[in-house]
Amino acid sequence: MKLAIDQARLSLEQKEFPVGAVLVKDNEVIGTAFNRDRELGYLAHAEMLLLLEADQKKPKFSQRKEMTLYTTLEPCLMCMAASVSFFVGEIVYSLDAPEDGGARLANIQFGGDSIKEYKLPPLRKGILVKETKELIQSYILIGENKALVEYSKKLLS
Repeated sequence: MKLAIDQARLSLEQKEFPVGAVLVKDNEVIGTAFNRDRELGYLAHAEMLLLLEADQKKPKFSQRKEMTLYTTLEPCLMCMAASVSFFVGEIVYSLDAPEDGGARLANIQFGGDSIKEYKLPPLRKGILVKETKELIQSYILIGENKALVEYSKKLLS
C-alpha cells in the first residue's frame, strides 16, 4: 500500500486527484499507476491505467487470480468492474468512497448467485487511511476542479 501512496503523491504533484494503484503478484510489482484524468481524460483512473498496462503483458487466467490490486481509494464502479473482468484475486484499498465506491454496488451485482467466473474478489480496506486522508487534504488546497474539491471534503467527513 505504501507504493500506492507514493503513486498518489505523484498524482498530486501533477494537480491530479490523488489516487495511486499497484498490482502485485507473489510480492513482485506487476505495475503502478496514478490518476491522470486531467491529462488523458475522465476514464484515466489509476486502477484502469494499471489494469490496461497489466493486460498488455498477457497474463494467464491463473496468474490474474493470484494478483492483488492495492489502491488508495475504494475503486469506483468502473474500476471495480474492470478488476472483476480482469479476474484480480484481491483488492486492498485505504479509504472508503461512500458516494461512488464500487464495492457496495458491485457486491449487490456479484454477491449472490452470479456467473461463476465473475465474482467480486475479496476486499480489504482501511490500510494507511491517515496517509491517504493527508493527500486528499492537500488536494483540497491545490485542486482546480471544484467538484473534486467538494468530493474530497466529503471523503474526509
